[in-house]
Parts: sequence; structure tokens; C-alpha cells
Amino acid sequence: MSANTARPSEAAVLRAEQRSLRTYMYAMLGLAVVGFAVYSITRVSATQFDGVLSLINAGAAFIAARLAVAAVRPPEPDTPYGRLALENLYALFRSLMILGVIVVGVVTNTVKVIDYLITREGSEPEFGLAAVYTAAVALICLALKWIHDRNNAAVGGASALLRVEANASKMAALISGGLCASFLLVAVIPEGTFLTSSSFNIKDIADSIIVLVLCALLVGEPIREVRLEFGRLSGRRADPALDEAVRAAIAAVSQEHAGELDHELTLVDACAISRGKTVEVDLRVSYSGGMTVAEQDRIRARTIEELRERIGPLRLTLVFSDYPIHATPAV
Repeated sequence: MSANTARPSEAAVLRAEQRSLRTYMYAMLGLAVVGFAVYSITRVSATQFDGVLSLINAGAAFIAARLAVAAVRPPEPDTPYGRLALENLYALFRSLMILGVIVVGVVTNTVKVIDYLITREGSEPEFGLAAVYTAAVALICLALKWIHDRNNAAVGGASALLRVEANASKMAALISGGLCASFLLVAVIPEGTFLTSSSFNIKDIADSIIVLVLCALLVGEPIREVRLEFGRLSGRRADPALDEAVRAAIAAVSQEHAGELDHELTLVDACAISRGKTVEVDLRVSYSGGMTVAEQDRIRARTIEELRERIGPLRLTLVFSDYPIHATPAV
């Protein structure tokens, strides 16, 4: 066994994720209800948009909690490669849903702005209550980030899902804080200026402009997530840092146990892909001399054990071959 500190088990990581996701789901559901209520009172479009995003986040947390359980089930005859890709599918479709909301937000509020510029008809929303709501959302999202970080720290930072959710909570807090500052700024703009004249009053469309700015700030992250998860699902080497970590771990294992092996092993190729809280590792290894199937299975079991100590929860495919993963053996 390695002398390294033992990594948390998949079960421990799953328990930490479930704690965070339950809290996150109920908080987002509450914020969605409050967001829609505030919109019905203030008619500030940004609060409605924020409520829709909160509702999506609540639904995503509900789905993620169940997918996280299904994803770690052991392989079965009908699913010999396991269900690890479920978490990647979840991340992909979650990002696509957010992109859809952003597109709707851009189209709807662009139409509102154009309509006002043509007709000059509009009314000033109630920005004061909207500012209070967004300030509360910012504080709650910061608290959720702290909860995600604390639960992830309890399992040695092994949960990629909690890292993503913590970053998402931080981004939501910054955006809500920015919206709050924008609402306060708009509310204190004096009347009778070039921005608040009788012929053009920016307060009548300020909420739509704020939503458009919010969409511009949000669109980059889901696009990056879609590209990343699509790469992972399509089999592209989307996690080069993981590849390097696996190669370094293999080198450490070889150096530590070199005297215990009867055969000289050579790492030909390695590919590691993040599957949520688990890493899917594919290795190609060549060896000198001859080995029985039983000897190969012992090396495979030892490799899984050692890599789990160094990398964390993983699923391993180890093939003894002189060819890299992408190559076709010669006849």
C-alpha cells in the first residue's frame, strides 16, 4: 500500500454532495418563489429573470442528487462501463437550459427596449424593493458557497460537483450584488437630466438594460461548460491535467514497487476523463517476458488500489498492449 493519506470513498463524497444539494435545492426554490413575487410587485424584469434561474437551479439540484446516486452504482451486465457519464450529461443539459433562458431573456428585453425607443411609452418600476431582494440573494448565495466549500473540505476536496456549485454560487452572489448596486444607482438618478427627460427616461427601460447586461455576463460560462462536457462525452482528451496526474501517479507506483514485480512494465498511453466525482482512467501498458491472465489481473487490481490512493474515486480500464489507445493493432 502507498504511504499517502487515504482518499475519501465514493460513499463519503456522495454523502457530502447530498447534504449540499438538499440545502441548495430548498434555498433556490425559496428564492425562485420570492423572485416571482417581487416581480409581480415591482415589474422589474431582472427579478423575474433571477427567479427563473433560481427555479432552474432548484430543479437541477433535485436531478443532480438522484443522478449522483445512480452514477456511482457498480457496473452490471446491462451497463458494463457503469453510469459515470450521467453526471456529464447532467452538466451538459443544465448548461443548455441556462443558455435557453439567456436567449429568451435577450430576445424579450431587446424587444422591450426597441418598443420603448419607438413609442416612448413606459413606466418606472419599483427599484427599491428589487434592490432589497437582490441584496438578500447575494448574501444567501455567499452562504451557499460557504456550505459547498465546507462539505467539500470534509472529503478532502474530492467532489468536482461541489466545486462547480461553489463557483456557481459565487458568480450568482457577485451578479446579484451588481444588480443591487445598479438598482440603487438607477433609483437615485435625479429627474430632469438628459437621461430622465420627458422625451426619454432611462428608468422606464433600465430593468431591461440590466437584464441584457446580466445575460452578457452569464453567457460565457454555460458555453464553456457545454464545450467541455461535449468533449468529455465524445471521448476527446478534455482533461489534460488529469492525464498528467495519472501519469505522475503511475510513475510513483512504478518507482515505489519496482522491486516487487517480476516483469518490466512500460506505460504506453493514458487517458483520464472527469466523470463528476469519479475519474475514468484508460491505460495501455506493455511488459517484458510472459504473464498469465491471473498475473495480469493481480497487476490490474494493484493498480486500481494504488491509483485510488493517489487520484481518488476512479474506474480503471487497463489493457496490456504495445499500442496507444487510438491505434489499431497490426494483424
